[in-house]
Amino acid sequence: MTKRETNAERRAREHKGWLINQVANWIVWRINRRRVSSAEQVALDHQPKHIDAALTGDALIESESIENIADGLRLAADMLEGKPRDGRAFGAHNHRIVTAFLDAGARVVRDQPSRARTIYETLSKDSTYRIQVMWALPTFSEFLSVYRKQNPGVKVEGRTLRRTLERLHLPTLPDRRRRPKGK
Repeated sequence: MTKRETNAERRAREHKGWLINQVANWIVWRINRRRVSSAEQVALDHQPKHIDAALTGDALIESESIENIADGLRLAADMLEGKPRDGRAFGAHNHRIVTAFLDAGARVVRDQPSRARTIYETLSKDSTYRIQVMWALPTFSEFLSVYRKQNPGVKVEGRTLRRTLERLHLPTLPDRRRRPKGK
């Protein structure tokens, strides 16, 4: 029988992951702050000073172990390159999920225009016409119905799709709470 992880071990593991994530976020923030031009720097100066104080990780990094700093540097490099945080590649199944997510958002705009938001809007040079792109955040059930219609042969549980949406940073609205239907 395998040994199970105790609550203290789980808390220690989660705390270590949190610290590595904080180190990586601090490194990425510092690099991105140095990359912006002086005009953009003036625009960033309106941010509250507590953000700058909270992200001054000098004391955090000085108190961390070399192993955690090295892991934080690897994670920061992945974040700067745009790789997923969990190290997985963007596969064909993820493309299907993203396509279904975008189609579900477009269907919400078509069927329920009150939920639509303008993402992009511009006027032509001679002001004769206006281009407006609208999109809405679908609920998980709306996404799931579109996904099942587009991929009828794929047998995937809803929980797996929820985790994949979270991993891809694609939020959905929570479904309306109601009484569970009898089985």
